[in-house]
Amino acid sequence: MTEFAGEGSHCVIRRIGLVTEADHNGVTVIIGGKSLRLAGEKVAEGVAPGDAVEWDGKIWRASKDGDTGTSNMRKT
Repeated sequence: MTEFAGEGSHCVIRRIGLVTEADHNGVTVIIGGKSLRLAGEKVAEGVAPGDAVEWDGKIWRASKDGDTGTSNMRKT
């Protein structure tokens, strides 16, 4: 059996959510059918309602692979 202690995160679960609300304190996302409030310091700057977000192990970022457009892909 291989030990991975001290080699960083080996999480294989991909967590993706859909942002439904955003303000200066954080965002509300739907993940697995549940609504969760995420603190602003755990969410990348510029994430907006309608964005798909993905947990990278440290922060929630706009997901380029989500089924919904992300803020950096929205037309201005």
